[in-house]
Amino acid sequence: GRMTVADADTVNATNINRQLVALHSTVGRPKAEVLAERLRDINPEIALTVVNKYIKDEETYILLDAARYDYVVDAIDTISQKLIVAKWCQDRGLRLISSMGGANKLNPERLRFSTIERTKSCPICKVMRKECRKRGIRGLQVLYSSEVPMPVTPRGAELPDGRRPEKGVTLGTMSYMPPIMGQMIAGRVICDLADLHNDLDVQE
Repeated sequence: GRMTVADADTVNATNINRQLVALHSTVGRPKAEVLAERLRDINPEIALTVVNKYIKDEETYILLDAARYDYVVDAIDTISQKLIVAKWCQDRGLRLISSMGGANKLNPERLRFSTIERTKSCPICKVMRKECRKRGIRGLQVLYSSEVPMPVTPRGAELPDGRRPEKGVTLGTMSYMPPIMGQMIAGRVICDLADLHNDLDVQE
């Protein structure tokens, strides 16, 4: 019945292949506002708080202390902000799922729920494990891919069409990965809130 959504970004044409809010008709609009419209169209009675700004440092605590949350989902790109949210949730005993990266990954069957300590083969997880240890963050629940990332084509290397890139070239994020990760996280949150754990053992 209540939800807070926070995103400072605007819809870009490059988002269209993989983000629910991104269509040609929404390019240039704030993502949080587009998502809010969709949520209200699904449930007109939802009590929605829309934060259309980049939340950083002490503002994170202000936002998170502004309501009584049952669950927090972290889909933040910036590791420093992910760590702030993780520490806040741990200090308050609040349930959290943190999404790790999907870039340069192709196989959705390699997506796993785990604790950060048990993750492997994920560059973002490697940094998060180290930083969580420094901050005393333990047992952070994450969704990550155990797939080894596709390699980066280095600057100056010849591409199949004969071009030589000025910068390193990566696959980027495959179109189906973010939606699948989002649905998996939504499913875990709902089952946690409903206390349905029959087949939800955390995987290594």
